[in-house]
Amino acid sequence: MGGFDYNGLWGMLKAAGWSTYRIRRDKLIGNGTLMLIRRGEPISGQTVERLCELLHCQPGDLMRYVSDAEEAAEKGATTGEPNI
Repeated sequence: MGGFDYNGLWGMLKAAGWSTYRIRRDKLIGNGTLMLIRRGEPISGQTVERLCELLHCQPGDLMRYVSDAEEAAEKGATTGEPNI
């Protein structure tokens, strides 16, 4: 099953001066939600809304959906295996 790529989120948080420590300390989002993001799993719309308000952005700036085919192609590219 596909997943989500949150690289945009991590870059925007870093640029805005937010570390995972500060996110937890200031209770921006919960530790469980941080784990979901790290694993590329879906997060709630409420969390997306909170992050967009904080970072003044749109949801597409934070994340993108990665299909199974894309994920396999990316893995093949990083392991040197042919993409069939």
